[in-house]
Amino acid sequence: ATAAKCTAVYVEVGDTVRAGQAICTLDLASTLSSYQAASISYDSTVKSYQDQAALFEKQIALYEKNLSDLRALQEIGAASQDGAELTLLSAQVTRDSTLAQLEAGIQSSKANVEQLATALENVDGSGNVIAPISGVLLSLSAVQDAFVSSATPVAVIDGVDQLKITVTVSE
Repeated sequence: ATAAKCTAVYVEVGDTVRAGQAICTLDLASTLSSYQAASISYDSTVKSYQDQAALFEKQIALYEKNLSDLRALQEIGAASQDGAELTLLSAQVTRDSTLAQLEAGIQSSKANVEQLATALENVDGSGNVIAPISGVLLSLSAVQDAFVSSATPVAVIDGVDQLKITVTVSE
């Protein structure tokens, strides 16, 4: 489990909080920058996949046309199509392999973004942990100038359902 330093606490156990109210503030600069970097990486991986796929489609269309032209020439005995078939098959195999690797990269980047998004689910851009529901604060693990662990809910609010605010913090 990782931890983030709590820089301020605004409520106490037993207080009634409203949805959207700040409970405490955490120093999440590194987690926020990790999230931004992961988002950029994901966008870049998707763009790379799209660019590569478009390039392969053009390349394969050209090889298919070459093969078709050679077949027409072969019918009149003017050329062999063996090399062109091999070039087309090779390009298709390279496309499939490359796109599969890029697809795996996209899934990995997406998982990283989702994990960080979950960690920041009830946190605003300033690091404030926000109450997702209104209710009575049953427990609070945040203490000013101490560290909050990602393994423990920052707060438990007795609302309509027993909901917890969980903040996980990446390293």
